[in-house]
Amino acid sequence: MSYQRCQDARFALPRERLGDSFVAVELDDSAANPNSLIPPHSVLTEHLIDEPCRPTRQVLDLFHRRLLAPTEASGATDH
Repeated sequence: MSYQRCQDARFALPRERLGDSFVAVELDDSAANPNSLIPPHSVLTEHLIDEPCRPTRQVLDLFHRRLLAPTEASGATDH
């Protein structure tokens, strides 16, 4: 996104620490909600468009697959 204070090096440490497990996802400004009161920025917030086949949903689906699916598959619960 167009957040100017974040440069390409922002992914260096996660890539170094996580190796092949790290997935860098950069959303284009077009992923931002045009009705938002703030301009596009570099974090995943409600200011992005959460609809099927949109970049935001693709990132959320990645989070679900990588973070929630292993727990769900094991039958573990938070209760």
